[in-house]
Amino acid sequence: MSSKQAKAAPSSTASNARPGRPPDPAKQRAILDAARSLLFQGGPGELSMEAVARRAGVSKVTIYARYANREALLDAVIGDQANSLMDSLNLQPEDASSARKALCSFGQQLLSFVLGEEHQGFLRLVLASPASSQAILARIYRSGPEATHAQLEHWMTRADAAGLLRIPDPPQSTELLIGMLLGLELIRLLYGQPAKFTGESLETHVEQVVDRFLSLHGT
Repeated sequence: MSSKQAKAAPSSTASNARPGRPPDPAKQRAILDAARSLLFQGGPGELSMEAVARRAGVSKVTIYARYANREALLDAVIGDQANSLMDSLNLQPEDASSARKALCSFGQQLLSFVLGEEHQGFLRLVLASPASSQAILARIYRSGPEATHAQLEHWMTRADAAGLLRIPDPPQSTELLIGMLLGLELIRLLYGQPAKFTGESLETHVEQVVDRFLSLHGT
């Protein structure tokens, strides 16, 4: 993804709400939570407007008032997860110390999610998905990993403009940081091996990676 594309960070959801009475935040949260639960516990095939309505305790009309179709709801769920990983990068850092703190927080959130049991189960479901679901998987990738990459790239561009970091090539540096954080962990999971980093070791790993990254990009 180019830095030009990364300039505008994605919105928090892919909602297609229609004009009229403002959406009820509690129902909105219930819908996203129900959809997320179905998606991560049963895979893309379990996500339907009917199933989400039953689990969220709302009518299908309520869901369709916010999301035009299943694909729009899927985008919102994955986008919501992607944005939760970026909480620490929502504010512009004021100095090098706060930039380091933000990157460490992002790294810990990213690895805690990727290496968590919920995501591990989801990966197993995805790998077992039939070829017909490839379009859905591509959609999940765009709304999730690709969107996370774009938002981190956007943050790095701002940090460089503020003089906090030296990042002449934000897309490349974004790829580098994510690769350093994940290392072989994702490969281990795909082969059914236990994660190497958990608890304190995860935190230590993230701090070491961020410090090495900053040694290359510090001012």
